[in-house]
Amino acid sequence: MATNPAKDESASSRPAITLSLKKPIKPREGPVVTLTGPTGNSKTMKSPGFKSLALFFLVAKAYSLAKNRWNPSAPVPILAGRSGSPAVSLELTRCVKVDGSGLGYLRELFGDDYNNPYKKGFLAGLIYTDNPGFGKKDQPVTLSYNPTAFPIELVQVLWEGTSQPINDSKELIDIAHEILGSETQWPPPPQFILEPPAKPPAEASPLPSRTEKEPPPVAAGAPPAAEPGVSPSGTGSRPATQQEPAHPGPASKKTIVQTGSGAIAVGHGAMAAGKGSVVVRGSVQGSTIITGDGNVIQSAAAQPGSHETHQLPSASEVSQALTDYRRLLVSSCSRLPLRGIDIAASDPTVRQQQLHLDQVYVNLDTQTQVQVEDKEQPRPLQEAFAPDREKSRPLSALEAAAQNRCVVLLGDPGSGKSTFLNHLTLCLALNDLEPANQWLRHLPGWPGHEGSLLPIPVVLRDFIGSLGDTPAQAHVRHLWDFIAKRLREQKLESAERALPEALQDGRALVLLDGLDELPTAAQRAFVRDAVAAFAARYSRSRFIVTCRTLSYQDPAWQLPEDFRAFTLAPFSPEKIDQFINAWYADLERVNVVKTEESKPLAGRLHEAIRQPDLWRLAPNPLLLTVMALVHTHKGRLPDARAVLYEETVDILLWRWEQMKLGGPAETAGLRQLLRQTNRSDVDLKRRLYRLAFEAHRAGGAGPGDALADISESALESTLAELHPQRSLDWAKELIVTIKLRAGLLLERVPQVYTFPHRTFQEYLAGAHLATQANFATEATRLVGEGAFWREVLLLAVGKLVYLNEDIDKPVALAAALCPETALRSDLGWRKVWLAGDVLNEITLPRVKESALGPEVLHRVKKRLAGLLETGALTPVERAAAGAALGKLGDPRPGVGVSSKGWPDIEWIEIPSGPFVMGSETDVVSWSKETPQFRCELITRPYRISRYPVTVAQFDCFVAARGYEEEKYWTKAGWDWRQRSRATRPENYQEVYQTRNHPRVGVSWYEALAYCLWLSQQLGFMITLPSEAEWERAARHTDGRTFPWGNEDEAPQRCNMADTGIGHTSAVGLFPSGNAVCGASDMGGNVWEWTRSLWGKDWEKPAFGYPYQPQDGRENLEAPIEVRRVLRGGSWSSGRGDVRCAYRNGFDPGNRNGDFGFRVVASPFVSGR
Repeated sequence: MATNPAKDESASSRPAITLSLKKPIKPREGPVVTLTGPTGNSKTMKSPGFKSLALFFLVAKAYSLAKNRWNPSAPVPILAGRSGSPAVSLELTRCVKVDGSGLGYLRELFGDDYNNPYKKGFLAGLIYTDNPGFGKKDQPVTLSYNPTAFPIELVQVLWEGTSQPINDSKELIDIAHEILGSETQWPPPPQFILEPPAKPPAEASPLPSRTEKEPPPVAAGAPPAAEPGVSPSGTGSRPATQQEPAHPGPASKKTIVQTGSGAIAVGHGAMAAGKGSVVVRGSVQGSTIITGDGNVIQSAAAQPGSHETHQLPSASEVSQALTDYRRLLVSSCSRLPLRGIDIAASDPTVRQQQLHLDQVYVNLDTQTQVQVEDKEQPRPLQEAFAPDREKSRPLSALEAAAQNRCVVLLGDPGSGKSTFLNHLTLCLALNDLEPANQWLRHLPGWPGHEGSLLPIPVVLRDFIGSLGDTPAQAHVRHLWDFIAKRLREQKLESAERALPEALQDGRALVLLDGLDELPTAAQRAFVRDAVAAFAARYSRSRFIVTCRTLSYQDPAWQLPEDFRAFTLAPFSPEKIDQFINAWYADLERVNVVKTEESKPLAGRLHEAIRQPDLWRLAPNPLLLTVMALVHTHKGRLPDARAVLYEETVDILLWRWEQMKLGGPAETAGLRQLLRQTNRSDVDLKRRLYRLAFEAHRAGGAGPGDALADISESALESTLAELHPQRSLDWAKELIVTIKLRAGLLLERVPQVYTFPHRTFQEYLAGAHLATQANFATEATRLVGEGAFWREVLLLAVGKLVYLNEDIDKPVALAAALCPETALRSDLGWRKVWLAGDVLNEITLPRVKESALGPEVLHRVKKRLAGLLETGALTPVERAAAGAALGKLGDPRPGVGVSSKGWPDIEWIEIPSGPFVMGSETDVVSWSKETPQFRCELITRPYRISRYPVTVAQFDCFVAARGYEEEKYWTKAGWDWRQRSRATRPENYQEVYQTRNHPRVGVSWYEALAYCLWLSQQLGFMITLPSEAEWERAARHTDGRTFPWGNEDEAPQRCNMADTGIGHTSAVGLFPSGNAVCGASDMGGNVWEWTRSLWGKDWEKPAFGYPYQPQDGRENLEAPIEVRRVLRGGSWSSGRGDVRCAYRNGFDPGNRNGDFGFRVVASPFVSGR
């Protein structure tokens, strides 16, 4: 029940409305809520936290309406907080000790509802995180909120527990009346009189104090707002305020805005009275008056008695001007910004129609994580057993911009900052021009009620360039004058008068691109202050600023605290794929590629960029676009990385500069400076090659992708060599140009430079190494200095072969790395592995054409096979060496193809006799491997393949048109093949296609068809092993746990999850993990299909133990609903899965990246 306590002396300092939430000791109870109104009326209740917030804001909204009866959309002056106390107070008292930060405290207070990302983001906006009492036990926390308007949609989001619209919720309305009491009795619209002050107000400082909030600007079309201390009837006094013009324009210093059918005049003092009339009291010198009916502006001149008269544009003219303005935005932002990146004239946006930005744009994420509710994103199966694990997802850049009025988006060069602004501008402009097309669907997370915001894009580099000499002090008018000038240049004078109103009303979005792209400290400081002043003046509109991440770390660059910074995240694999698909779909639309070519080309690009060296670059949107352009031109990416990297270096040095500056005609950059000294591109790049080489030598051994630093003095002295007089001033100018325009050298901290990615440092260092006359000797020596030279050497080889057309030097390097008498140390084996990679970089046809090549190739292949057979190096290194051998041609028996063109299967004979099968208990609850029993089914010897069937061996079946011959398939298998339209196995990333790796991506039906085909080629029966045959070969007769014994050493003895390889590996890579019979990979690498059935129910297999082949479990024509058994675990499996006894069951039509098979040859079937 509401109470009405006696008012005390402190009532005047109390906030207008207070909501107090107190968390009780019992954790499952909601907070105790006390809501207090402006007259002291209060109500105590128990309610979920966010439901209480909804009530709180509804009451506040009702109170503001009571004070603003004449204009419900006006700012909320009573909530402006200028009377010395918070206008609205949210008091939270903590009663339960909770570990963690203040956010953990809010989670405790609001419970599960806190995890809703929309509500959580809103609540976070209420918090001043520097509150010293925040999160302390038993310490009340006051969270002040000073809104200028309450969107009713926000209350609807916060309110839960009712299906009614918030306006119809009787419960809330009744409580609001109870709390507000007589305040809800709205008074009639008052007359409003402002007496003139004694003297003109002074001009404001361009940067407001951080400790004092500037009052909300008066909305166009709204009267001046009453403030605390000013009575609604106008009898109170109003303090003078110091501020610049509400919306500076070219013709006036101060503007008086007409409202309704009356008028308001503000000079040095004015009074509005009566319809259509203006009564001015005091001087109006220097003011502009808008009269009631005539729509004529009279600008008072400097001397009394003089004035000019201008006819205002009509409403229809303003509307048309804004339409033209939005069309201009669409024209400038609708194309993918690729001008200048015209790789050998292959840019499809030049050759044909331009690509549409909205068709290829991929929404960006930030590095900020937000919690995910289960209903928002389904829980992955592998996380089903980790219910306490906290899940999160990236906050999108759009969400960050939507949830904050002022945002700074940070990112590395090419991370998509400018394109993000262009896309947002485009969609907002089109949403107003073409509302039926629902352009907001391109902006997931953007609030629908702000879909008509007017975008105002500003390139800050152009802004500072328009000023000439940098002014001493920044003012709001500087940025406005630049915007207005651009409008006049486009013949949009009417829009020039409409934009200030949009800014003032909060209907504008100002997009300021490139805070870091300003060369001098004075310019950076000026632009920072100008942006801050503009955002402070138009505090109801939204602002987005972009800047490079490292540049913004300097406090001197940072904007006021109102601007919240978010760092853009690289593209995820899903976003990379999304971009590629969209790229080729739009190329198909503009007829650059044919319809039938689009999807195959996209598929090849998907595969090409997943090469490890290119995959590291793909998350950068600019570099991904470069790769897409190269792929568009050639239909593939270059086989050699060096070609792609060289082209990318050129883009970052030259074409990126043209794109940023607006094309070659405007370019006054690197080439112009080089021409001054009669130097060329090659001269500059050679100096950069040497700098990269020296930097890599000095710091190349850093962890992961760590980059070496280059001091500004080293950079200056090196580049000064290009000048005839070794001019350091000229070198400094060159550095500034490279830093601001190119993107190949980045200033990490003041006077310290680095490359944008370690890959470019390695490529440029390799380019320097390739210029050395004693290349093979120098490169071999560098190998001994450390593994960090490996990529440098390979990139140097690529540059020699593909750009210099020199094969002899790289072949000589391979010979030096793998001499006839090689060391059997780790360094010796690593040199052999590097020799294999060198030959693959050259490519086999070129190696064989070289005079020394065939001999070196034979030697390297033999040594690599020895590396695998001895188990040298670490498993990850050995896997890479095995992949190199697979590309060169693995000579080991049982891995490849025979001279007849058939699979070269190496058979191992398994003697007859009993063995132990199954386990005494299910080591893993779902493995279904009990009971353990003595299996006596192996009554005759049989043979099993030493290795799983490899890619090279299965390709023989594909080449023999095995997918087209029904005779090789069971009836059920042929039905599956026709329904699936399979013509070959499922292909995955390139590493899975390595010819000495086990073939994956095959269903049980395909594996069995291969067996039937091979039986006809070899003349004896070949099939999949039964469970009994498989376990006997893996387990021997002693009931061992693993193929190698009982030692739990799986990561060292097989390819499984903990080994760290992360994909399939060459067969036979783990000799220490072989079974007693000699079979390799019985544990790990790939799951292996057997011919045995599991049953329809995965949790309750129909065919358990003891193994009884007579019960139908080896029926090859069983329906597809019956699962088949797989054995052995895979590269992604845990330790329990690679045990000999572990069983698994899957749909026979399932294809997977870790499903393979091996074969058996036997004159019998188990039990017959």
